[in-house]
Amino acid sequence: MRIIKRTANSLWTRFLSIKQTVEDSPKNLRPGFTLLEMMVVLLVLGIILATAVPAMNDSLRERRLDAAAEEVVMALEYAQNLAMTHQGTLYGVEFFPDRNAFRCYEDNGGAKTTMLHPVDKKPYEIDFDLIPPYRGVDLSHTSLGGSNLTSFDPFGNGSNTGKVFLELAKLKISVRVNIVTFYREEVN
Repeated sequence: MRIIKRTANSLWTRFLSIKQTVEDSPKNLRPGFTLLEMMVVLLVLGIILATAVPAMNDSLRERRLDAAAEEVVMALEYAQNLAMTHQGTLYGVEFFPDRNAFRCYEDNGGAKTTMLHPVDKKPYEIDFDLIPPYRGVDLSHTSLGGSNLTSFDPFGNGSNTGKVFLELAKLKISVRVNIVTFYREEVN
């Protein structure tokens, strides 16, 4: 029993002396990080940011282009629904690649008037250069049977079929306008 007590006391004394030595060491008297440690952390953060930022930019561009394509699809669907609801009046969408814009219109015997947007009740004309979520998107061209517009009859059939092409940086997307349906597709 005495041997165990001596061993325990001896170990406890050694532990306290080592603890005191560590606490009194000059390194522990100056808390903080060394310059080398800080440089390594900054280097690692720099590498992470250098790889993450370009990926984020591509993702944001894709979202912006998708949102613009979705806006075109919604405009086409809105004009089509109005044409089927209000029998006898033609409704359509006209694209202006030179102005980077499009509008929804109502055709009353040859006189085209811009419709009101269903949400904000302002003229339904979308200019990709002026609306922040779409800035940078380019309505490059259309291929709607030689025309820049399509109108819908009372049955919802489109007058011109084809594609509307949108671009942002190197990304390209098109909205296919079929007789009755519309959808976006990637362009290679």
